[in-house]
Amino acid sequence: MKPFLGVISEYLFFMLLICIQGYIVFRTAYPRRVERFFANRYLGWLACQIQVPIIALLVLAAFLKINGMSIGDLSIGSAGTVKSLIIGSLFSIPFIIINVWAGVHSFKKRNLPFKPATGEALVAYLIYFVVYIALIEELFFRGYFPRRLAELSMSTEGALLVGALMFALMHLPFYLLQRLGAGSVAAKLGIAGFMHLVMAFQLGLSGNIAGVILSHALIDLSGNILVPTSQGGETGQSTGM
Repeated sequence: MKPFLGVISEYLFFMLLICIQGYIVFRTAYPRRVERFFANRYLGWLACQIQVPIIALLVLAAFLKINGMSIGDLSIGSAGTVKSLIIGSLFSIPFIIINVWAGVHSFKKRNLPFKPATGEALVAYLIYFVVYIALIEELFFRGYFPRRLAELSMSTEGALLVGALMFALMHLPFYLLQRLGAGSVAAKLGIAGFMHLVMAFQLGLSGNIAGVILSHALIDLSGNILVPTSQGGETGQSTGM
């Protein structure tokens, strides 16, 4: 019972941080106020959310310390990094194709001119999806929480399904704050759960989390790579995968 309560309490604490961040981003003027201090709007966009990865990494470090774990337990290391990055790149290709096709279809359906993000916008998106989204989500949901679930003596299949549910529900606050319809929320939760299984399988092949982080970031980036031509790039609040 104690390991179970420990995992649940850690997950709920992480979810609380997600809810607070979501509220700040979607329901307050904080992002706009911070962005005013920067001449470059992309730098301002990144700056107004820099607390997200910092706090998350501090929380992760605390969790590791409390439970006597090390970063090596998160599949972090130099061994197999190149292999992992190659696998991650290959795994991302079909999802990139799907995302780009969906983006093109969406713009055409709304009869809006579009183009790929380039220059500062592309660099900002890449930093955002690598550092702010993929790094944090992979370290927690393909690194830390699976190890904690293993302590509960779950079967491999059970741990995968519970992990998929945890990962999907982590996105729920953002979907609700965006006021998406019930159908859209259900679909996005299903996709998030499925992507957990994909990323977990990928990690099992490579044994190194670096490629999974790369794959996650490339997939999310491809879903936001197309921007309206008239605006040259949007710094909208994406929730990632």
